[in-house]
Amino acid sequence: MEYARSLSGLLFNETMGKILDRSQDMSPVYGQMKERWTRDLFERSPTSAYDVNGDYKGTNLDMVSLLNVLAEREAVVNFPGYEPRRGGVRKDNEWIVSYENRHGKILGLTAKKDAFSFSMRLEDQNVVDLDKNKTGKCRNFLLTDLDGNFYKGARTIEMPAYEDIVDFVDRYDVALRDYDLNRRQKNSGSKVIRFENFVQPNLWQAFFSGDYIMTKALEKRLGDEGKYYRNVAAEIREKLERRGIIEPEHKEPTVIRKGWTVPKEIETLQVEVDVPELEGTYPTVKNTRDGLKEATEIANTLSYSILPRLRFNTRAIELAFYRYGNDGELNPGWAVPEIERDFQIPVKRTKWNKMTVNDDLTVRYRFWKRTERVSSESGGFQ
Repeated sequence: MEYARSLSGLLFNETMGKILDRSQDMSPVYGQMKERWTRDLFERSPTSAYDVNGDYKGTNLDMVSLLNVLAEREAVVNFPGYEPRRGGVRKDNEWIVSYENRHGKILGLTAKKDAFSFSMRLEDQNVVDLDKNKTGKCRNFLLTDLDGNFYKGARTIEMPAYEDIVDFVDRYDVALRDYDLNRRQKNSGSKVIRFENFVQPNLWQAFFSGDYIMTKALEKRLGDEGKYYRNVAAEIREKLERRGIIEPEHKEPTVIRKGWTVPKEIETLQVEVDVPELEGTYPTVKNTRDGLKEATEIANTLSYSILPRLRFNTRAIELAFYRYGNDGELNPGWAVPEIERDFQIPVKRTKWNKMTVNDDLTVRYRFWKRTERVSSESGGFQ
């Protein structure tokens, strides 16, 4: 069967070749992926909806598209009515000034691997660091709950009045009207949008795209690279400590109080992309203080910045496929491999749905149920 060129030629793609080679710098590849996600917003033609009384009912512009642009600009955003609940924590060295209008600069976007829970990292200006006597601390704000539905208070965000985004939302009339806003927001020079969709329904088609499969391969490659440099950093630290060049690492524990949690069963989608074994070797670092710093910074950047952003977008595609893809029975509009049902890896019991692009490139997915601990309605800290 002839498949779409973006699929059939994936292993011969120059970018894929770089992904599979440990000696290649992934910065340009990651930049290429980000450009695709941010460009997607301005290729859209969203519409807004109002009922017979003229009340705003939201927009079909999905939150994922807009957040990719705002995150790239490290924009300051505001959640007017965010209500923290799930698994809340409270630290004794912090003071939360207000639980209303949580706002700050976007530090990153992330998603869980084993649930449809998406979140945004903000430099939350409502938190005071009592140790440093300054405002602003990194906080994760849930955008969706474990099932991919909007988290309470996260559906509506206020954003800066960037000229190109203002032109975009005004052209398609997708910002809230003045009579929907309070007096403070009417003249603030910002735009407030209430989303109906976290992911656009048609995004399920991207599950069968070369870009998606290549991004999943990049996730696997960078996960391997991050693990390598974290192990290198641990080895260098051990050598330097043994030689007395640096002191053993010691951190004072921070007192954290957690809210009550209860078990909850959820269904999710797991996707694995099987690619050829990685070739080549990663660049080495010296067994010195500078080498330790370099290896640690590489591992941290991959683990806490780059990989979460990649996963945010691949999981968004997987959420759309889970909800609207009819278990792979729908045709995306181009030729794709047939899906083999109940596939099992030799000596393994788990059953998968498998799409074989060629002998060295396959996509496996399965729907499965697992248990997650969430805060009770009355037990989470506010």
